[in-house]
Amino acid sequence: VLFKTPRTLALSLSATQGGLASKIVRIMASDSDCDLRFWPLPNTLYLLGARMTHGTVFQSESQAVLARRSLGLRGRVIPNIAHGMPRSTTPDPTGGRDASRRDIDCLWVGTCNANKSPLDFLTVVRAFPAARFAMVMAPGSDAPLQQAVTSQVASLANLDYLGFVPYNQIGDFYRRARLVVHTSLVEGFPNVFLQAWECGTPVVSAHVDPDAVIARHGLGRVSGSIDKVIDDVRELLSDESRRAAIGDTCRDYLVRTHSPDVVVDQYLDYFRALGVRGALET
Repeated sequence: VLFKTPRTLALSLSATQGGLASKIVRIMASDSDCDLRFWPLPNTLYLLGARMTHGTVFQSESQAVLARRSLGLRGRVIPNIAHGMPRSTTPDPTGGRDASRRDIDCLWVGTCNANKSPLDFLTVVRAFPAARFAMVMAPGSDAPLQQAVTSQVASLANLDYLGFVPYNQIGDFYRRARLVVHTSLVEGFPNVFLQAWECGTPVVSAHVDPDAVIARHGLGRVSGSIDKVIDDVRELLSDESRRAAIGDTCRDYLVRTHSPDVVVDQYLDYFRALGVRGALET
């Protein structure tokens, strides 16, 4: 049984599978799951469940180190898999390098919660009144934040606020975007990164860069502050050839590191190491 969220499943799954042949393997969803204060009680129960699972998959080396130090957990680092999105019926022979098809300058995708910092993206939007922005935001449980976002987007003529977009329809927005802006404070390894890179779209991340992959492989920019995000967006939007070259690098990195052909074999190898038998040996 392979699962990621919710983390409360760790204890219940491990308890119900006790004594059975099934193996329970948890994928750590966020760095925040690896660094907890063990009071109040729910965190203590989570720690118990996390230690009862048969295996743990980490999304980055830094996440594995954090979990080992904070939770006493060990496991294996396996890159997130790029699920792939439906392709357009007419393939793009330029591989996404045709600037005329990139009619969104900056795209933001996320859920409406404080960690995703959607209001920071609106600060970026205001800094470029002549640019075109798009925002895909799934509803969250923070009603005041949702109200703050929707009230502010109404006054931003350069922003297309799209609200919730189903996963199987979102690929076109990544393909149309010149850049993806990411404002989250804490993540594991964002699927937003993988979706952007699959479409050859660089990421400008305010804070998150798991194992420094963006910085090391040249997949966009890691800014460190919203003011620097604005500077980095301005730089990349002003140099179309540079942006397109980074997009090619993004796509190549994704294929080498996160494609199903690469990742699935790593999972099967880990399952065998945990004692899973049967069909995996064929």
